[in-house]
Amino acid sequence: MAGEFRVGFKYKMAIVGDGLSARLEHRFGAGGRHSPSRRTAPAQSGDHRKRCPTTPTQRIALYRLLRRYRQRPQTSSLLPWTRGRPLNSRHLNKEREDLISASIREFFLVRERPSLAALVQEVRRRFAEHQLPEPNYRTLVRRVAAVDARLAATKREGAKAARDKFGR
Repeated sequence: MAGEFRVGFKYKMAIVGDGLSARLEHRFGAGGRHSPSRRTAPAQSGDHRKRCPTTPTQRIALYRLLRRYRQRPQTSSLLPWTRGRPLNSRHLNKEREDLISASIREFFLVRERPSLAALVQEVRRRFAEHQLPEPNYRTLVRRVAAVDARLAATKREGAKAARDKFGR
């Protein structure tokens, strides 16, 4: 049934799968606004939500899905979009990024193995020296997590411990 076209609510409706087909036909009727099923069994308020809880609640949602499908005719274009910034994206300017990476490299990746809290204090001190706004704690946690685990083990625990942990 995927890829089949049916005439629906005054336009051709792309049927992606049985689930979407059933939801769209249930919401708008196969014959449009004046289909026999609508005249014989009038829907009560909220009735469509009980029968099919994933049905779009507004007609505009269907039009948005159709527009997205027509712009890119792939079934993945009908999936929900994620909003906001992409994961693992960096938005600090180069000077701030360089200060963070230098702090991690010079202060955190040493044999004394300072804690993350100590790194946060060091980063705050360095940013205060340069009169820059300090980064959020979660930013530092992400930057430390992005450091190669083998490199971190070599710098913080020694080459032999890193070889034992990760192999050659």
